[in-house]
Amino acid sequence: MRLTDRAATELGIITIGNQSLNFANIEDKTRDQATGGGFYEIILNAASLAQLNTSGKMSVTINSTQGDFYVAASSLTANAAAIAEVPEPMSVALLGLGLLGLGAARRRAGK
Repeated sequence: MRLTDRAATELGIITIGNQSLNFANIEDKTRDQATGGGFYEIILNAASLAQLNTSGKMSVTINSTQGDFYVAASSLTANAAAIAEVPEPMSVALLGLGLLGLGAARRRAGK
């Protein structure tokens, strides 16, 4: 998310899901410029990701506690490389039972 303003005297809070980020003194840029301003990043925690996965929607609230500003741009980026695949419990249970069965068969054959 990129916020920008002309005065650079802002204070506020960005809330995404159940997470919050305080911001202050956004870089002084005019509304005509395509670049500049303050960039803010929030990495979503498990509860916020669960909310996004459940409904496909996420609430974003930006409150100003001092000064004024505007949102110049925002984006949501999913980093698939950071997501680890978790095996299904039933697959792990079947693998465990198979190993247990092999151990029992080997023990029986050794007697």
